[in-house]
Amino acid sequence: MTGISPELTAQEIEELEALEDREIVYDDDSPRMTEQMLAQFHSFDYIPLRIERDNYSVVHSFGGDYQKVLTRLLNLALRDGNLINKSRMA
Repeated sequence: MTGISPELTAQEIEELEALEDREIVYDDDSPRMTEQMLAQFHSFDYIPLRIERDNYSVVHSFGGDYQKVLTRLLNLALRDGNLINKSRMA
C-alpha cells in the first residue's frame, strides 16, 4: 500500500492492507453510487486559463486560496454587464 502516513503503527498498517482485499458490500444503507449521484459532487468545470505575466505576482500573493479568490473574482466580473461590455470594446 503506497502513501501510508509514517505516523501509523505497524498494526494499523497491517489492518489497512487487509482491507484492500475485502469486497465492498452495498445495501439499502450504503447503495452503489450511480453516475447521477456522483455528478452532484462535481459542481465545477475546469477550464485552462492564461494569466498575463504582470498579474502572476498578484495571483501568487493570494496564497493557497488563489483558486477560490480567482473563481470569486471571475463570478463577480461575469455578473457585471458594464465590465463585460468594456472588455469587449478593448
